[in-house]
Amino acid sequence: MTTRFNEPNYSFLVETLTAEGEHLCYWRINQVLPRNTFIAASDALHNQVNRHLHALSKRLGLEFGVALAGPLDEVTDSMTKYGYVVD
Repeated sequence: MTTRFNEPNYSFLVETLTAEGEHLCYWRINQVLPRNTFIAASDALHNQVNRHLHALSKRLGLEFGVALAGPLDEVTDSMTKYGYVVD
């Protein structure tokens, strides 16, 4: 079975906390990165996600942080292994 060019291959698990630091939920961002520039594209994507999470934090008064990031399969395996539950 072949992989289509637009299937997600990179993922972020994001944790949401209240302003007091209490856990609210985990959520995922799945992205498609070009295979030929994977490292450079993943660095740029990390920067973009962090900028967006920072802006959301300022706007909503919540705290967001990347708990896991990496290739989709590795993030999925880690989530299963360590019991992360995406709400």
